[in-house]
Amino acid sequence: MSDEMVRDKRHHGTLVEREDHHRGVQGTMLTADRTTGLLKRVTALCILCVLMKEAGADMSQAELLGSTAGRVLGGAQACGTPSERLQTTARRAFAAIDHLAQSEPDRASADNRMRDGLRRGARDIKAGQTSCETILSSLGKLEKRLGQR
Repeated sequence: MSDEMVRDKRHHGTLVEREDHHRGVQGTMLTADRTTGLLKRVTALCILCVLMKEAGADMSQAELLGSTAGRVLGGAQACGTPSERLQTTARRAFAAIDHLAQSEPDRASADNRMRDGLRRGARDIKAGQTSCETILSSLGKLEKRLGQR
């Protein structure tokens, strides 16, 4: 998944989905189960961010998620993970970043950290600093925390 693909998904896919989502919320109420499920996933992401705080004490939760998700997705792409799986995970990560971000600059910074993480993750695999087995395990955990699996 190239930086351009992430940017395209971010600006074309997610924003359109957000607009459709808002129209849907105006027309119908979300069920309590769906809302509770989303809150549980966001809470799990917050806990993940707190546990990974050693990656940067001055990063917001959104920035930390962006950096971590980008690195995992970049490594997974270098390991040959199907692009459909990566794009789905990226969309969900961006949605979580949108929810966690405390301001527009925080969201933009988190998005940039995700793009930087994509390059770092691929570089880690190519340099042998991380194994595909480790990255694929991390991808599964990320997907689980984002509510995909």
